[in-house]
Amino acid sequence: MAAISTMIAVGGLAVAGAGAYTANKNAKKQVAAQNEALAYQQKQNDLTAARQRRDAIRQARIARANATNSAATQGVLDSSGSIGGVGSISSQLKDNISFLDQWNQYSDLGSQALGRANVYGQRAQMAQTVGGFGMAVFNNADVLGGLASKVFKGNGTKAVLGNAGINVG
Repeated sequence: MAAISTMIAVGGLAVAGAGAYTANKNAKKQVAAQNEALAYQQKQNDLTAARQRRDAIRQARIARANATNSAATQGVLDSSGSIGGVGSISSQLKDNISFLDQWNQYSDLGSQALGRANVYGQRAQMAQTVGGFGMAVFNNADVLGGLASKVFKGNGTKAVLGNAGINVG
């Protein structure tokens, strides 16, 4: 009966190997699809950031033009207050653009981290499944061997191998 249990354990390992291969192949496809989705999401974020950048520039130009027009209308175009106000608008624009650039950088880093997390999560799940199956076969090899002996009417290894077409002499 020990030989049958050993053969069952080996068969279980073969099934576990095939399952692990298939799981790994599909996990890689899943990760690739998730990374593709993250890439599209990043493109959407880039488009949004570009629009926000254009809006910030447009608003700064409008504010600068309004300030210059008001200063010219009041006859104080060359005053320090007018020049300072226009300079402040330019400074705020640079600050807004810097913020948008930083936001994009963090968004990129976040997307990369999510991609890595998906890969590691899939690997961990596959390893856990394979390990669980291996433990189940190991823990039940004697029971499975006993069942196999009953199926093959107690004739042992010779009957099992003989039925498989293997000459055991």
